[in-house]
Parts: sequence; structure tokens; C-alpha cells
Amino acid sequence: MILSSNEKSMVAVDSGFMRLTASIIGILFLLSLPLWLRPFGVKGNSMEPTLKQGDAIIVDTLSIKFIPPRRGELLVFRNPHKYKDGDAIQVDVKRVIGLPGETVEGMYLGPLDYFVMGDNRAVSTDSRQFGAVQPENFVGRPILRISPLSRFTIFPIVPEPALVGGV
Repeated sequence: MILSSNEKSMVAVDSGFMRLTASIIGILFLLSLPLWLRPFGVKGNSMEPTLKQGDAIIVDTLSIKFIPPRRGELLVFRNPHKYKDGDAIQVDVKRVIGLPGETVEGMYLGPLDYFVMGDNRAVSTDSRQFGAVQPENFVGRPILRISPLSRFTIFPIVPEPALVGGV
């Protein structure tokens, strides 16, 4: 196919515009990462063996605003029963066990209540002691363990219940 000089200049303009647009989108994406991906350090051993003291995790703080937690998923949340040290956010990470409208461990969960427990049940302080967790306390979902490198992990996405079992 032979292009005229006018058509060649239009192709060059289009490809230049596409590169500029892609560059701007890429820069905006990179600049937005700190707003929705946040690092946290794991304190304590209530989530062993999944998470250990000193693990560094990256938490997605955006999706939790649009997709409610699912059973089995890890959840980072502000524990209203823990004190704040200055402006530092005191957070916990636990596994979602009970969903709104269910009864877990004799506790009825209201329409905005989630029952969370640590994987190391024997030492975990969780919903059994401090009660249910509500959405206003959600921080996000762990998506990566970045430290130690020997335990680097991409945490799985918990599927929708209707998708489990090939429905």
C-alpha cells in the first residue's frame, strides 16, 4: 500500500498523539499509586502462618470502597479498640469469617458488620473479643507480601460465592 505525503503526515500525527496520550496516562497512573497502594508492617503473630511478625505487605485501599469483603479474604482495618499514637493509624489484619446478616460464635452480625479472626486462633485478639468490624474502619486488602523477599507472595483474589463450584 502506498501512502501519499498527506496521509503519511496524518499517520505520524496519530502515532505521536497516541504516544503522548499513553505517556500521560502512564504518568498519572504512577502518580496515583501512593494514593491507593499503601505499605504496612505486620505486628504480632495472630495471623501465623499466613503473615508473620515483621512481614511487609502492600494494601489495596481502593477496591474495598467498591467491592465488599468476602469470606476467607484478608482485611486490614482500623481497630477502634486500639489507641492511636499521634497521627499513626493503628491497624490490624485478620481474615473475614462472618458476613452481614449471619450469626457467628453466638454473635448476630448486623447489615454492616463483619466478623474477623486471626489465623492463629489461640493467640488472636479478634471479633471474639472486640466485636464486629464495620466498613468505616476498613483500610483495604493485602495484595502483596514484599518482605522478606524469601516469602514474597501475591495474595489470591477470593472469588464471588456464585463462581465457586462452577455455577
